[in-house]
Amino acid sequence: MTERWKPDLRWSGKTVVVAASGPSLKVEDLDGARERADAVVVVNSTWTSAPWADLLFAVDERWWTHAEPLPGQFAGLKVCSDQRVRRSDVKTVQAVKPPAPCLRRGFLYRGTNSGFQAVNLAICMGAARVILLGFDMQSTGGLAHHHGDHPRPLNNPSDQLYAGWIEEFNAAAQDVEPGVEIINASRETALRCFPRAQLEDVL
Repeated sequence: MTERWKPDLRWSGKTVVVAASGPSLKVEDLDGARERADAVVVVNSTWTSAPWADLLFAVDERWWTHAEPLPGQFAGLKVCSDQRVRRSDVKTVQAVKPPAPCLRRGFLYRGTNSGFQAVNLAICMGAARVILLGFDMQSTGGLAHHHGDHPRPLNNPSDQLYAGWIEEFNAAAQDVEPGVEIINASRETALRCFPRAQLEDVL
């Protein structure tokens, strides 16, 4: 049975890297984050490039059924917001949907993609700086993910999905937890609502 979990403040005041699945993500980016960030969160199948990460977050129950790490392959915390997940090694957190998208502590906003919720989760766990990697929000070099397409029956992103995700981030960027800095260090990105920087300059 899945264990319900409430985020703690273990990363209070810390710098946390959230690595999504965009095709511009490189292994050397993850290695740099491992060496210099206080914590690393991986989204969905990005865990395959960073099985040492502190936390793995994925929303979709189908992902946990068809593409999840087997027990023992990922040693960090595994978290999901889909209450249908039924795995003893995965903790579920309750997600809610306030009137407008936001990135604040105290609750997890039920966003439309795992990357958004992973950023919110890092903030809920006390992060003072969140560094984004692999948040391309676009097809880069004709690819959807750095790890290749998801196998069926999982979905792969479309231009319409990218547009919706960007719109949600744009709205949430207007209501970020006070004192929290979000920096987009993705190598390639269509997400423009957060300051851009090179990873080596912010870590």
